[in-house]
Amino acid sequence: MWITCVGVPFNLWNVTTFSDIGKVWGEVVQLGEDILSQSSFQSGKVRIITNRLEFINEVSNVECNGNIFPVRVCEELPAAVQPCHCKSFCFDNVG
Repeated sequence: MWITCVGVPFNLWNVTTFSDIGKVWGEVVQLGEDILSQSSFQSGKVRIITNRLEFINEVSNVECNGNIFPVRVCEELPAAVQPCHCKSFCFDNVG
């Protein structure tokens, strides 16, 4: 699953910070291109594997030089499933 992190300070925008945030909820398997390219510092995505069943929507505190920065962490929801209009075999065409 992907989690989105909002509020990471510019001076902490790096692979280590996002990996540490992701490890709170599971095993980090991928960092989003938004983190690696540093094209936007609005939010960063971390892909994790987790056993957690509850929806992730929490604040994680990140510390730097004695200062605490709150970072909002929220699980991404899958895109809404659109009905299938194809003529091939799929679940919408069964029955």
